Amino acid sequence: MPMNGYRKQNESLLSRAFWRFIGGALLILAGIVICVSCFSDVNNHYPLKILTSLGVCLMLISGAYPWLLPNKKRSFALPILSSTLITLLILRAYTFNLYEVLKVILIFASLFSTISNGFFLFTKFEKKQFISSISIVLFGASIMIFSIVFTASQKEVVFSSNINNEIVLVQGDTIQVGPYFANYVDVNDGVQKDEYLIELFEISPQRYPLGQIVEFNKMYFRSIKEHLASNRFINDLDENWSILPFPSSVQIDKSEDWISGTPGKLIFTATPFKCKGHFHDYTYHSLLFGFQISVKEDLRDTPIGNVVIIKSVILPLLEILWLGGFFLIIGIFFLIYQIHNNNK
Repeated sequence: MPMNGYRKQNESLLSRAFWRFIGGALLILAGIVICVSCFSDVNNHYPLKILTSLGVCLMLISGAYPWLLPNKKRSFALPILSSTLITLLILRAYTFNLYEVLKVILIFASLFSTISNGFFLFTKFEKKQFISSISIVLFGASIMIFSIVFTASQKEVVFSSNINNEIVLVQGDTIQVGPYFANYVDVNDGVQKDEYLIELFEISPQRYPLGQIVEFNKMYFRSIKEHLASNRFINDLDENWSILPFPSSVQIDKSEDWISGTPGKLIFTATPFKCKGHFHDYTYHSLLFGFQISVKEDLRDTPIGNVVIIKSVILPLLEILWLGGFFLIIGIFFLIYQIHNNNK
């Protein structure tokens, strides 16, 4: 009996140590993925594939954790079916390239781990039972990895006619930049840092009545129904406009340039900056996405005034990353507390 008790105690310790190792590995993986995702446009994708494959394995193992505990009769069906359904919905709503198969698998695996550990925590909380700190850590890490992978694969560079999708902002001008209107206000010159002030306004959609004629890209179109313009003309073309292949002089005179809308209320002021010759990004966080502005070049005292060349990227579901980080930190503190109490 003493030997059996000793063996069980060792197995329990080994089990706890193993899952603590998995939790630590997930933390390291999350940090590496964050760093690598910043350089995901490099030509050599082999290290990223290895990292993604490792992430899939760790996510599947962490998702299996609650169901492999002793004396716990549960089924894998609920988390597997739920994560499969959500993954299919994501594939239907968003576009993934063929070479991103590993990312899709990692999204499924991270969803499986999130749902599995989340359901386990919920049942423990509902029954007022002891809540495992490991499950909290795995739950938070899974959310973080899902957010990182999804955001990296679905980030959208704001469209521009420039070959590099860069946008030219002249000081004082207000132009549309993605879902906002941007106005380059000024630059605060400093000894160590130059800070660029760019105001971003919401778009008040333009209303077009039936029969309105507009010019877009040197072509003329007639509105076939009253509607509010979307952010991009191409989104409205099929349902709201018909092309005028040979407009008359009267129609040309009555036409106006197509615009998506006019600047509404000020949403935020972006302050990307330049420090010691290096440009630093500014990211605005909303509920469903992040909006990143990068200054690529600044030109002072040109014939048209001060100019900044920027690049903007929309990062969907970026805020979920912070939600996962919150649970991760809570789990780590809870884990440290449990280890401290066990060592007393």
